[in-house]
Amino acid sequence: MTLDELIRGADPAREVPPPSGTSATAQWTYAQITRDTIKQPRPFLRLRTVFPVAMALGLILVVGDVLIGTNHPQTSASATLRQAAVTVSDQSTPAPGLGQYLYTETKSLYQVTIYQPGSDPNTLVPVAYAQYVETEESWADSSGHGRGQLTRGPLQFASDADQTAWNATDSGRSFSARFEQTVAEPSLLQLVPDVSGLSTTSGTLNQQIANGLGATNVDLIKAGPSAVFQRAARLLVGPTSAMTSPLASALYQVLAQQPGVTLLGSTTDHSGRQGVGVSISSPSGVSELIIDPTSASALEIQYAPPPTGMPSPSGGPTITCQPVATCASSGLQSAPVGNDELVSPIWSDTVTTGVVDSENATTAPGGPGT
Repeated sequence: MTLDELIRGADPAREVPPPSGTSATAQWTYAQITRDTIKQPRPFLRLRTVFPVAMALGLILVVGDVLIGTNHPQTSASATLRQAAVTVSDQSTPAPGLGQYLYTETKSLYQVTIYQPGSDPNTLVPVAYAQYVETEESWADSSGHGRGQLTRGPLQFASDADQTAWNATDSGRSFSARFEQTVAEPSLLQLVPDVSGLSTTSGTLNQQIANGLGATNVDLIKAGPSAVFQRAARLLVGPTSAMTSPLASALYQVLAQQPGVTLLGSTTDHSGRQGVGVSISSPSGVSELIIDPTSASALEIQYAPPPTGMPSPSGGPTITCQPVATCASSGLQSAPVGNDELVSPIWSDTVTTGVVDSENATTAPGGPGT
């Protein structure tokens, strides 16, 4: 019997699965601790696959090492994000040629919250909620021109009581009446921010994002402790115009520099894909970015929840709307006096991206143009 066989036989934990209810992060850590660490090498590994495999392995090993080897999740998150920066810097960004378009698709969940004055006349409190799923598609040529389209599912309510509360407000009825489920946008810039003017130096880029420069604040995230994290993560998830590998790498470096960023470990996005989660906390809640452990591409951003109260605007309540694209495309510009409403992103997933040959062609998730 070999030494490896003796060790495996003496470790009963290898034969006992984690109990029901164990979190994904704990299960991932358990698997790292109890796995067989000695593997036989593959003798015929093709040389052309060595470098991408090595980069992916580097990200996975960084996550495993920091989870098991230290008790400092903030340091662990920074190491994971820095490794992601290295991985994406060595990858090419899809670029359309003459007569071609870069197609991107994202899927998001938005919440519409209606506020009314509470017992404090200077404060608005939430009284009704609705949510909807939105698919955003864009086609951009080599010059950044093209078109976009939003496709929204119907307004959804958690219960009949929530729908009744919604319909009891002027703002709820008004929002339902003007809610468009399909919005075609011939001007791509209304939907897709152009990031060509952003720095690829992390320190300068951090300042640009903190200042909300140009296209850095797609979802109108208010200034605060987690603002730079959320804005940078949103640019990585996309869609954007003129994104490059050096800029994506710099965005990961910016995320790694944020105070309080924490490693969550293995987690799953709303499309069912497995990834590595990093998060940041603020008084408004927790925001999270999920990263593909192989390619280091951003899979999903989860936002802090909408506020449970906000100051009553001077001059009477008015509508507050985010993101910019949703406001501009749906005409959400005013609300009856006495009500206020907020359109907030809850999460956004990348679905697919790729080069296609027309403004009507799409790509299968993770596949070539069809």
